[in-house]
Amino acid sequence: MENIYYSLKKENQKRELVIRTKKISALRLNEVLIKVKYAALNYRDILIYDEEPSPVNHLEIIPTSDGVGEIVSIGKLVSQFKVGDRVMGTFFQDWVSEKFKESYIASALGEQVGFLSRYVVLNEKGIVQIADELTFEEAVCLPCAAVTAWVAIQKKGQISKGTSVLFLGTGGVSIFGIQIAKALGAQIFVTSRSEEKLKIANGYGANYLINTQKTPDWDKEVLNISNRVGVDLIAETLGGSNIRKSLSALAPEGKIAFIGCLESVTTNFDPNSLLYKNASLFSVYVGSREDLISTQEFIVEHTIKPHVDKIFTFQDAENAFAYLRKFKFL
Repeated sequence: MENIYYSLKKENQKRELVIRTKKISALRLNEVLIKVKYAALNYRDILIYDEEPSPVNHLEIIPTSDGVGEIVSIGKLVSQFKVGDRVMGTFFQDWVSEKFKESYIASALGEQVGFLSRYVVLNEKGIVQIADELTFEEAVCLPCAAVTAWVAIQKKGQISKGTSVLFLGTGGVSIFGIQIAKALGAQIFVTSRSEEKLKIANGYGANYLINTQKTPDWDKEVLNISNRVGVDLIAETLGGSNIRKSLSALAPEGKIAFIGCLESVTTNFDPNSLLYKNASLFSVYVGSREDLISTQEFIVEHTIKPHVDKIFTFQDAENAFAYLRKFKFL
């Protein structure tokens, strides 16, 4: 059987998507063959497309870490799954449940192996069964954005009823975070340059909406709304100089979950800003297979519906990347 997939090829000093075919090799003992139904794009996919330096040197890059499908064949020793099961891939194929190791970075999907393909072969330890309550379209949103939000808000952030959370922008992590924080009973702040996106965020549970076009000093607005207290947790997805404002808006003993660097990959802030508030900063690099299972259980338990902004056909993959680049999505 032949597989049809997209690969990133370097042409004229830049990468471009090309369609390729390859014969599907015989399955190893613990592998499954998945017929892909949907793949989902994350900002990381743009970074890889644009040749962000990677700690791993791959000869061929097959994009997209997030994907779902149906198992069509299994290896002889596969014990957890059967043909016909609906499954999703885990972001880190080797990170099952234990403490994170740097070696797991090489197992991240979306580089050497990705879901922008008709079929994908994965080890059974790197997939999770999709809950009956979720469609393929909803489940494909979970492996990266939802897990990141759940780890930041619930597992590490330990948000509970009456606490406050701030989300910067309305990307996938923020929208999942708003839904998760609402389910936990938190007060939710969100920033955006778009009134339309703020209204949508409000519909998902955000309490306080700050338009950063009208209010560039959003940290001061957070302090005003919170009676000069600040917020208990900030999902920091911008990085760069923005971290200084996050520290300003943070409550004493608050936490900053460092998730992304949309503004810049470098930053400069006074560590005393953390010290004087007895605050803490921690990073979230998605999560383990166990975290994906827990995230899905939480989403099902609280009847959270993932936000699907737009669906493209397999043949229209290049336009899907172009759409993501414009940041018009929620």
